[in-house]
Amino acid sequence: MICCALGIRGSHFHATRALLRDYVDLRVKAGSVSIINDDEWAALTAEAGVFQNALWDKARRAAEADPSPVPAGMFVQATNDLMTRDPKSERW
Repeated sequence: MICCALGIRGSHFHATRALLRDYVDLRVKAGSVSIINDDEWAALTAEAGVFQNALWDKARRAAEADPSPVPAGMFVQATNDLMTRDPKSERW
């Protein structure tokens, strides 16, 4: 996992992994929500924003801790790809 390559270990590793797992779970849940249900989409979008901000904070901290371009860049790119995955079929 890229977290290990960046030296993210112990509680930081577990916290990052938990954030990723929860964010992916939220994205899966969004797949079962009708796009005409604006209230539920608004709630999911707000919750996704919280996770996205937390994940970007982890990516920023990891890049600051190990500024070498390969592992830090991979983590930042993977974070970006996760958040912008298939924008044509998703509302966020």
